[in-house]
Amino acid sequence: MKRYTLSDYHDHSPFKSTRLAVRAIILDSSRTKILTQFLNSWNITTIPGGGVEDQETLEDAIIREVLEETGYSTRIITPLCEVEEFREHQLFHQINTFYVLEVDGIQNERKLSTKEQDYGISNEWLALEDAYTQIYTQDVDTKQRWFVQQRDILAFNYFFENYSKMI
Repeated sequence: MKRYTLSDYHDHSPFKSTRLAVRAIILDSSRTKILTQFLNSWNITTIPGGGVEDQETLEDAIIREVLEETGYSTRIITPLCEVEEFREHQLFHQINTFYVLEVDGIQNERKLSTKEQDYGISNEWLALEDAYTQIYTQDVDTKQRWFVQQRDILAFNYFFENYSKMI
């Protein structure tokens, strides 16, 4: 699996913990659109995903996260890439595993956490290139949002470079 690193880490002291997270590039059944996620309180577009829970596989986590945040039942097409983040400004270390998924059912009710509700999460289907453009061109005003944007850009770049092999 392709691996990338994002870092603003200049110190050599260890991070206290590592968070495992999963992210999804979700395709519609025609494989011409991607489901994006808008976080109203951050004014940023990203892709669905979240933390891996104890005793959960990465694959189980991505299916659960997508169902909770979007209401869609999905199936994994392929693992995509990994983006490791070292955020010194937050003393935060996270390993994001990206997957390509396809919707395989109708949309059900979302089950957002209180934190996700506070973000004001909404979802929107966009054409493949429009989703990338939306994420790539948005203004980010904090270091944390820059990390979110950059990890998604890395995954999208790899997705588009390998789209014909994956689909």
